[in-house]
Amino acid sequence: MLSTLLLGGLFLGIKGYEYKAKFDHGIYPWSPRSRVFEKPDLYYGSAVRARLGEPAMIDRLKALDETPESKLTPDEVSARRRLVKIRQLVISPDQQAFDLAVVADQIMPLPTEGQGSHGEHGGHSSGLNDTFPWLKLPAVIPGGTMWASTYFLLTGFHAVHVLVGLIVFSILLLFTLGSKRAGMIENAGLYWHFVDLVWIFLFPLLYLF
Repeated sequence: MLSTLLLGGLFLGIKGYEYKAKFDHGIYPWSPRSRVFEKPDLYYGSAVRARLGEPAMIDRLKALDETPESKLTPDEVSARRRLVKIRQLVISPDQQAFDLAVVADQIMPLPTEGQGSHGEHGGHSSGLNDTFPWLKLPAVIPGGTMWASTYFLLTGFHAVHVLVGLIVFSILLLFTLGSKRAGMIENAGLYWHFVDLVWIFLFPLLYLF
């Protein structure tokens, strides 16, 4: 039972680290804070413009603009030029839908046909967010909002059930376990196996497909 508690705690720790990574990339289960957009529309353009207009971001961009090319890698030099281009596009009064599509593609290119999910950066070519991680610019991922909501809903409910199971096992450790509490032990075991069974289906559904 102690090993179950340790492994369950390890699972929750990994899940917490995974959630933090999602939040750092702007992936949230709700729209107001999420940096994932379904399509490059005016809302997306406004989000990119707002991000580039943050005071701290303005300072970072100014420092990047003033950095000599000799101190940048070839990829960073190319990315800096593309970044200048999208900054001009998002503030242009004659902004068109095609321009926003270009902006989205420069920030995080989507996988091309035949590329699959084994691209250089998790299934897509190198974008501005990959070259300069501190940018954290909004990205366009078709179906991304629905995926994020589904992911957090399913994994969140499962994590809650794991936590409940660990609490139950911790309570059982306070008792002297014997035949009188056989029913309690059996029910706790059945509950934990149910949680295991759910994860067998969730893992391939969320991480392999």
